[in-house]
Amino acid sequence: MWGSLVQTENNATISAIVYMMVSALGAGQFVNIGSSGFFVKLIANISPVRYAVERVFRRIVSKSPFSHPLVTVFSFTLGDWECAKVLALMSFTFWVTGWILMVYKSNRF
Repeated sequence: MWGSLVQTENNATISAIVYMMVSALGAGQFVNIGSSGFFVKLIANISPVRYAVERVFRRIVSKSPFSHPLVTVFSFTLGDWECAKVLALMSFTFWVTGWILMVYKSNRF
């Protein structure tokens, strides 16, 4: 999908790197989402990286007796199944958007 939004390979690479950096900011890896401002919470809600990080983190600490305090400290409160549903919906949405953009650009030239 990303490659169909920009004109050249260099622009696609640069913009994808910027997007991933902003997504990682809202993923809860660098900033605690619960104690963050509005902008970081907004990024966290639209970032697919946030849901993937929460799901992986929950699986890593699932056998630990301290799993509940660890999960709440990082504000990972959605749960494994909710993260899986959001990731599946985002994947489908990105796939459909990429397909539509690809068909639109191929008909335009």
